Amino acid sequence: PLFAELKEGLKGLLDRILGSGKRPDTSILHRPYPVEAQRRFALELLSACGYDLEAGRLDPTAHPFEIAIGPGDVRITTRYYEDFFNAGIFGTLHEMGHALYEQGLPKEHWGTPRGDAVSLGVHESQSRTWENLVGRSLGFWERFFPRAREVFASLGDVSLEDFHFAVNAVEPSLIRVEADEVTYNLHILVRLELELALFRGELSPEDLPEAWAEKYRDHLGVAPKDYKDGVMQDVHWAGGLFGYFPTYTLGNLYAAQFFQKAEAELGPLEPRFARGEFQPFLDWTRARIHAASCAWASRINHRLCCGVNWFIRPCLRVWPIRIGLWHHRSCSGDARLALEVPLLPTDARIDLCNGNRVSRHVNKIVALRRGALNGFSHGWQHFEEHRWISKWRKHAAHGCVCFRGALRVVRRDR
Repeated sequence: PLFAELKEGLKGLLDRILGSGKRPDTSILHRPYPVEAQRRFALELLSACGYDLEAGRLDPTAHPFEIAIGPGDVRITTRYYEDFFNAGIFGTLHEMGHALYEQGLPKEHWGTPRGDAVSLGVHESQSRTWENLVGRSLGFWERFFPRAREVFASLGDVSLEDFHFAVNAVEPSLIRVEADEVTYNLHILVRLELELALFRGELSPEDLPEAWAEKYRDHLGVAPKDYKDGVMQDVHWAGGLFGYFPTYTLGNLYAAQFFQKAEAELGPLEPRFARGEFQPFLDWTRARIHAASCAWASRINHRLCCGVNWFIRPCLRVWPIRIGLWHHRSCSGDARLALEVPLLPTDARIDLCNGNRVSRHVNKIVALRRGALNGFSHGWQHFEEHRWISKWRKHAAHGCVCFRGALRVVRRDR
């Protein structure tokens, strides 16, 4: 139900935007941007937003990621293109969001469940918050665009308004990690539908490339010319991470309501961002999200933070008004489209295939985890007595248990 309703709302919103006739000049993002200048600028953004560079570092890579080695060592990577601004800068902000979460987990509990992130969805909420809700806001660029013009000569003739419009462009594309906020979840939906078809036996792996292209034509109106920009663009399936992609959309939904709650308690955040005041928001996330770590299940963390059980108006409503300002003035209706969708917690023990329940062993994992948290020494003894649980928990965290047939794979792996 979540993805079905979200798909309907997203495609309707996308049609309205594309039908508005408003288009930014995105060519300004494809001018020369020297890699070294991007790296220096990215480091300035990291420092200003609160990422501890004494306890981490930024390096180039082919596919961006964040990795927590341990307390005091949380590293991030990004990729740069000489002729494209967004990939390096917004990729850095995305991975920074992950890293800020890891740097905010209780260090005194490192190595135990209490010191672990609660779920992939909540983790993703932090990266999407900093990449989009913060990093693409007007207030953020009111602060940093003057510096960007100093660093990048290519921006010398570009106004703040044109730049902000360009980095918030909405346009169907082929690459998930470079997609805009409106179309991003349609990229996820393509992958989810293909995964379900694979595990239901409705699609064979050799037919996956063509099925991928067909889904993209149907959902986004574009199709890849090769595997690189198509079915092989992500690393997840090659690593066995089936069921992982939906956590990105769940992260977007979490992010929307967390950000809304932060503004309700702290007041409007964009004026703070424009003044370079990111610490109050970071402190709020540290206290309300990071410090909670794995003490409670995702849905309980969400309820304790936001005071509600459900996302009444998810990301389609609380995406920054910038999308409405740029695209929707010529469209009918409210720029911030309201769509009522119930929250699906990332750690809910739900089988997305026909609603079948997941194996009883997954519930045993959850019970053991809660035992370790509520009565630590007793619970940890249970973890030690059942070492095989670690493999189960690993697969559960990756989301494999969401699909029919995955449990048989895990059992063989045990």
